[in-house]
Amino acid sequence: MDEDWKIQILELPGQCAMAVHIWRRSLSGNIESMTKDGLLVVYEGQGPSEPLLKLLPEQLQAFADALNKKGYKPEKGLLEGKLERTDNHLKDMRALLKLKD
Repeated sequence: MDEDWKIQILELPGQCAMAVHIWRRSLSGNIESMTKDGLLVVYEGQGPSEPLLKLLPEQLQAFADALNKKGYKPEKGLLEGKLERTDNHLKDMRALLKLKD
């Protein structure tokens, strides 16, 4: 069984919002889900019905942008994103000081 945390983002029917679920399946087969209170809830059978967050599309985009600014790049991972950001900063500094790469 997989104990890695998963993040699932679903469109809420009839609403202009997205539901964000953070969960994992335990070794016992139960679903463990993060709640709005930050508590871990264990569900037997199906899974959680209440999302951790409900966000409008523009809020979800702002959240993704904030993660990106901190160096979290989904396609690359945190460390590679930070290295890329540092490299870009150094290139900018070289350009300001008129140094060669």
